[in-house]
Amino acid sequence: MKGLDEFLNIFGDITVLQVVELILAIVFLWGIYKQVKKHFDSKAKEALEKAEIEKQRDADIKEALDAVHKYPQYRQQSIDIQHKLESQIQELKDLHKDTVTQLNTVSETVHRMEETETRRERNKMRDTLLQSHRYYTNPNTNPSGSWTRVESETFWELYSEYEAAGGNGYMHTDVVPAMKLLKVIDIGEE
Repeated sequence: MKGLDEFLNIFGDITVLQVVELILAIVFLWGIYKQVKKHFDSKAKEALEKAEIEKQRDADIKEALDAVHKYPQYRQQSIDIQHKLESQIQELKDLHKDTVTQLNTVSETVHRMEETETRRERNKMRDTLLQSHRYYTNPNTNPSGSWTRVESETFWELYSEYEAAGGNGYMHTDVVPAMKLLKVIDIGEE
């Protein structure tokens, strides 16, 4: 029993109270160790998070600096786009001006054509009115100096259209007074 003797030699003076105190001290130290480990783990986690945040911030700063360094390039692109837009706007203005000029030319042409057509129509109406005047006021073709209500209405309607088309002159001074002298008859009165 040599080992037991040696054990008793070394630990023979220890009491149960001392063993309990030793166990409690070990439990206490274990609890402290857990708290300290928990504290250091949380600090390490915070340090890692802080490092990640700083890393992200550095990346953001680098990206911002890259963008700042590219500012002259972006500015030149903006100027190029502005020049291109101004050129396109000028082309549209020129096109608009040309279109307005062409429209004015077309409008003037149409106006001249309308005037020509109005003049032709007026001349045709004057010719018809003069033919009627010659026929109804001539004693050889109309010895009674009369005309029917329908003939009269037709003549005066055509004369109103002739005036609306700008007719004047000889019609007003000679034809109208002569035509007013004609006697209007109903068809059964002849």
